[in-house]
Amino acid sequence: MTLTGTPWNHIVDGISGPVYAMSSPLRLNSSLRDVAVQIRQLVRDLGLQPATARQIAKVMLRTTSGVAEGQVIEGVRRKAQVDFSMSVPFGFISGLEPPVDLRIAAILHLFHPDLSAEFLEALTQVPGCLDVFISTDSDEKSTEILKVFRNWEKGDVDVRVLPNRGRDIGPRLTAFRDVHAKYDLLLYLQSKRDSHLVDGPPWRRYLLHSLVGSPAIVRSILEAFHRDQRLGIIMPQHWGPIRHRLDWGSNFIGARNLSRRMGIRLTPAHVIDFPSGSMFWARPAALRPILDLGLRPEDFPEESGQFDGTLAHVLERLFLYACEAAEYRWVKVCDSAGSDDKRAVISIDTAGALDVYRQRFDYRLTALGPR
Repeated sequence: MTLTGTPWNHIVDGISGPVYAMSSPLRLNSSLRDVAVQIRQLVRDLGLQPATARQIAKVMLRTTSGVAEGQVIEGVRRKAQVDFSMSVPFGFISGLEPPVDLRIAAILHLFHPDLSAEFLEALTQVPGCLDVFISTDSDEKSTEILKVFRNWEKGDVDVRVLPNRGRDIGPRLTAFRDVHAKYDLLLYLQSKRDSHLVDGPPWRRYLLHSLVGSPAIVRSILEAFHRDQRLGIIMPQHWGPIRHRLDWGSNFIGARNLSRRMGIRLTPAHVIDFPSGSMFWARPAALRPILDLGLRPEDFPEESGQFDGTLAHVLERLFLYACEAAEYRWVKVCDSAGSDDKRAVISIDTAGALDVYRQRFDYRLTALGPR
């Protein structure tokens, strides 16, 4: 149905809620279940307070059907001051080592082999053993990469030459699908250099620093996984210059169709969040809903410099939804020096602070899964 009339227009004109950023369309096209899911989410995250009513009004007024193929959807985003992340490295972590039996691997897409040395240096920050799986798109690039990694002593190195489809996401979900079952934790990286949105190299360095910037940062991340067995994904907080570009873009219909296969009823009213830049740590089980889609290399289009709307762009926006559908949690980490709002960076100075963070700042995109 469509809501019209002065009362609803007045509510929309008066909305300036502090927590979410979004456009304000005036139609409601949603099942009662979709609205109920979002109201439950907002009440749970914001608590029973006056601001909650304004946010519920936003959800009820958000268009949730009738999206045309290719239509650009801005989406609902949390503002920086309430988009919390854990500060890394943790204050108590310096003397701790990861469990010796922890199986860890990195899956790295190196389209730009001249960045191999930069990624080699980053991976040396991971303590203990680390197998490395690398994808690229030509034999010449493979040879160049292997020269850089020839002295890697922390584990095996497996370089696979694949068609240039799906950028980093296609290979990790298809060619390396067999890898996921063999490891406890995986680190996903890519040689990001694009500059059509922002300056690519500083963004790449920010992401790498947040995930593998030092042995203490990596040990902090491993400790968080160790202390919370339902923690599925740890990703970097969004780099400031990219935050305002977090949206569905022209990917919503594709995301909605895939999310249905994962048991999620996705609407434009859902808060959007994802690992911007597609680099993060994960338990393989947390990505099981996506891995179980059975995607094939040919499902991804050939590379032609697309900026949006491909299957890879769709999947990037579904990683956190898949994590929640698999009944896992996710968190963000950040070195406070690189934050665009330091009020949202929470120090973790004791082991108990991890539990406090989970209780006070845990956030869900959907009403699925446990708290």
